[in-house]
Amino acid sequence: MTGRGLLDRVLGARSQARASFGGGPSDDDGPDDDDGLGNDDGDDRNPPKAPRRLRLAIAFPIAAALVTATYAYVHIEPETYQASATVIVPAGTQCVSTVMEVPTSAPVLAANAFSQCVSTFQHLLTSAPVVNQVSSQTGERKNDLVSGLTATITTGSRTKILVTYTGPNRKTVQDVVQHATVDSLDALLGPQVSASAQALQIADQNVADFATKTGYSFPDVDYKIQQQELNHLNRSLKLATLANDSPRVRGLTSVIAVRNADLVQLAAKVVDYQGLKEAQLSAQAKNNKAQVDLNSAKGSVGVKFIGKVSRDPDIVLGGVAAGVAILLSLGYIFFIESLNGRDDISPDAV
Repeated sequence: MTGRGLLDRVLGARSQARASFGGGPSDDDGPDDDDGLGNDDGDDRNPPKAPRRLRLAIAFPIAAALVTATYAYVHIEPETYQASATVIVPAGTQCVSTVMEVPTSAPVLAANAFSQCVSTFQHLLTSAPVVNQVSSQTGERKNDLVSGLTATITTGSRTKILVTYTGPNRKTVQDVVQHATVDSLDALLGPQVSASAQALQIADQNVADFATKTGYSFPDVDYKIQQQELNHLNRSLKLATLANDSPRVRGLTSVIAVRNADLVQLAAKVVDYQGLKEAQLSAQAKNNKAQVDLNSAKGSVGVKFIGKVSRDPDIVLGGVAAGVAILLSLGYIFFIESLNGRDDISPDAV
């Protein structure tokens, strides 16, 4: 028997075996996909199910991973760090003055009054001028500054505010809370400093204008000098009178009359000058106090690095979401496989 004949007999026996076990049509019933080398390509009209199942087994876990990644991107925040600063608001500010007027026997009223100070400070912390300046000083993003800066009441204090910053950069959180607090103090107390400085400038100008108008830079000093001279003339007049020196008496009398008239006019100028001078001194004192209050408030700022803010709750939620997504994908694969298992049961096997 030739090799070709032996091959034909083997193929014929294979076809008969397939037909007897319900595996498909025999060689006599129709065309076979056998390529003659024992490689069955399958039915082109019914693609093999194993590759499809493999694709499902790969696709759904990938989909679960994508869902988990999306959740992580949307819900899990990056690591953040926190620093705080405490500041003592000077008693000279309006809100603190109101708080100090509340008796210590009414702590609730005092707390409510001081909450207005904190609210004002919070507004200044996130105001555009302060945010722009702090961003320029530290390089921190403006959105992070607006969302991360807060001001709260320090327990047990009527004049102390706690400023906290939560940001993404460990290296800058302390600088941010320092600059933000100081810049907010400038915004809070700066108007008082500016107003007092302007008042002082006006008072100085009024004194200068008085000297230009009257010709007296220090009329009070001139008045004292002329008063001493007048006293000397009066003593000379007494001596001349005792000596019966009539010509001298007449001369001194006329001079003394003129000096008295000059002193009366100068006295009015001294009164005006003293009013201007008192206003100048008062403006100077207010300006000094405003400067001292601002510097004292800045000096009271104490900065502390708190540390990294925990992300554990978000991470747990992310893990739960990942587990649910993977379980759902595996359940769906199991469901599809169950349906495919039913389709694989041949009617001849029932």
